[in-house]
Amino acid sequence: MLLNRVQRDIRINAVACDNYQGGRDAGRLLLERGRRKIGFIGGITNTSTHAERLRGFHDVLVESGLTIHAQASGEFDYHFGYLAGEKLMSASNPPDAIFCCNDIMALALIDVARQRGIRIPEDLAVVGFDDIPMASWNAYQLTTIRQPVERMVQEAVSLIDDPAVKPTDDGITRMLSGTCIMRDSA
Repeated sequence: MLLNRVQRDIRINAVACDNYQGGRDAGRLLLERGRRKIGFIGGITNTSTHAERLRGFHDVLVESGLTIHAQASGEFDYHFGYLAGEKLMSASNPPDAIFCCNDIMALALIDVARQRGIRIPEDLAVVGFDDIPMASWNAYQLTTIRQPVERMVQEAVSLIDDPAVKPTDDGITRMLSGTCIMRDSA
């Protein structure tokens, strides 16, 4: 049983947030806010969460006639997210919005912006993914895609306990929708 990971090429059960749709939702939100130089800080590239969030984000930008303005890897980590934020914000033509593949990297980006005197959201809109508790702190007020973690766990347990699901069956994948949580960063 995989939780919040999908491995479609093997026979295994999985329950995950619909990361593709979450990436689309993040991109659409930034587009609706009038942003056009939209960047991306990604996670670990060989994970399904990174790949699907990036694919959804990329697709919605392309449908709007845009591409990702700039991107960097933050490896789902505060330190590397901070370095990625420094790289993107020190460019000669920095983004006016950035979707971060998780909230930890988004918080790091907000810290980079503050140190550089960049105003959030006036100069830079930031969207994260997960809705960790720190996202709602007054210091950050991060707009993010909330994963339905409790429902994901319940679905995973129900698949494990379901006597109709046999180990010889093809894997079952259940995707649950995330929710956009609007705060002040976008």
